[in-house]
Amino acid sequence: MISIKNVQYNIGKTEIIKNISADILPGEFTMILGTNGSGKSTLLKLFSGTIAPVSGEIFYGNEKLSALKTENISKIRAVLSQRTEVGFPITAAEVVMMGRYPHFNFNPNKKDQDIVHEVMTLMDLEKFAHRNYLTLSGGEKQRIQFARALVQIWKTGPQTISYLFMDEPLTGLDIHYQQSFLKIATSLLHEKLILVAVMHDINLAMQYAHKVIFLKDGMLAAAGNTKDIISEELIENVFAVKTTFINNPHTNTAIMIYTEN
Repeated sequence: MISIKNVQYNIGKTEIIKNISADILPGEFTMILGTNGSGKSTLLKLFSGTIAPVSGEIFYGNEKLSALKTENISKIRAVLSQRTEVGFPITAAEVVMMGRYPHFNFNPNKKDQDIVHEVMTLMDLEKFAHRNYLTLSGGEKQRIQFARALVQIWKTGPQTISYLFMDEPLTGLDIHYQQSFLKIATSLLHEKLILVAVMHDINLAMQYAHKVIFLKDGMLAAAGNTKDIISEELIENVFAVKTTFINNPHTNTAIMIYTEN
């Protein structure tokens, strides 16, 4: 479990995250939603340990995140950022192999190579293996980066909690690959994986997220089971738009549509 307790984060005198507490459980897909500038990406960076809070504590299980060694945490925690730039010619398979760097010193072994092949096959990326990464489209690069993140925490061991954090992972993906991406992410869930993503699409959150965290102006607006807390009132409070929910007859789940103000 990840627990954050009374976490505060500032940039200069500007409060970005304001005294937030939350728990995230393994085996559940948790999505962070909110308006632009509400602190979603910052909260994800705090969860992942990319940045440290100015006050409050973050725990991975019973251990303070601040006390964990970087070389150890990098073997069990992967981050898919909004933008990951590669500025030199390199094959897509070599980019994916970057996710294995924490697991070897100089050269990858057969296990590393097998994991890269397995994940690229799972994500239907074999055809890109020898392509120059710089020649790929934005959506193709995003899929390669997702594979890179996955191989970092692939087969970490049955007793090891692993962590996957994704910041707006659907950027550049068409609707086919958005669904494929989220289906793959959901299929990976097990009792030892903590999965957290920053998202914008409420309907995708209602389709795939077990838990949701809503932010507004750096504060916690709501958090809990997706089906229990997403409502017309919450959406209007957070986003200042009026919505209504209708039933999807194919899945018997709710769909949000926008109505006039």
